[in-house]
Amino acid sequence: MLYIHAASPVDWQIAIPQIDELIDEGIVRDFGVSNFTAMNMVNAQAIAKHKVVANQVNYSLLYKREVNALFRSYCQDNDIQTVAYQPLKR
Repeated sequence: MLYIHAASPVDWQIAIPQIDELIDEGIVRDFGVSNFTAMNMVNAQAIAKHKVVANQVNYSLLYKREVNALFRSYCQDNDIQTVAYQPLKR
């Protein structure tokens, strides 16, 4: 899987078509994002030819702010896996 790490300051709009090409060529199997909000994921999927399959976010027993109801709902509705970064805060 190839991740786009953070919606900003990376120019991810340019990276997505390039990742699509790598998937088409069989070099990369899946593509995910990291630290994208629900709206960032909507925008990314609008550009992408292939489906976003994962979003890695800072999520732990002590820090759950980024994974709110909208985020969870969008990921569930679109079969996007949430990957916890620092799940034990260490």
